[in-house]
Formats: sequence, structure tokens, C-alpha cells
Amino acid sequence: MSAIVAAAAVVASVLVGQETRRQLAVDRRRDRWWEQWSWIAEHAFSKHPGEQQAGVVMLETLTELAWSDGDDVRIAVAIQVERMKGEAP
Repeated sequence: MSAIVAAAAVVASVLVGQETRRQLAVDRRRDRWWEQWSWIAEHAFSKHPGEQQAGVVMLETLTELAWSDGDDVRIAVAIQVERMKGEAP
């Protein structure tokens, strides 16, 4: 009986370890995603034309990537709309 309990504990430990690694990978991707969008927003609204252009190019590039989803596109549209409002006379 103790062998069965020990084997079950090993299996449970492996499963928990796998889930922990998966969650850490998700968290790292989310952190990277947020860093990219923060950089884009900061540059897209910069007072310096070169920085603005860099932000817009990165915005367009990020939304064209295969892993971009609907939320990414909505954020990109919102940033572009706000930029256009700022450019209005």
C-alpha cells in the first residue's frame, strides 16, 4: 500500500510541476506582452516625431503577428484613434 501512495505522490508532484511551469510560461508571455504595449503607447504619444513613428511601426507589426488576438487589435485601434484625436486642429 505504501508503494501505491508513494507512486501517487510522485505522479501528483510531476503534474503539479508541469502545471507550475506552464503557468510561469503564461505569466512570462503576459509580462512581455504588457512591456511591448507599454513601450508602444509611450512612443506612439511621444512629442518626438521619430519616437512616434517607431511606436506606430511597432504597433502595426505587433498586430500582424500570428499570436495577436482580438484584444491586441482593439488596443491598436484605440491607440490609433487617440493619436488621431491628438492630431486634430
